[in-house]
Amino acid sequence: MEICRSHPDSITYFEKKRVLILLHSTLRHFLSLLFRRPAKTKVTFFG
Repeated sequence: MEICRSHPDSITYFEKKRVLILLHSTLRHFLSLLFRRPAKTKVTFFG
């Protein structure tokens, strides 16, 4: 645990991963808002 804590790459990796997850979720949200169509809602209902 101490080695992982002292290692800076691990911290940056986790930070980058968190940022990527946030960006991915926001992109999905905006895309869903932009491309909100009845066909897609039907697909989601059946899916």
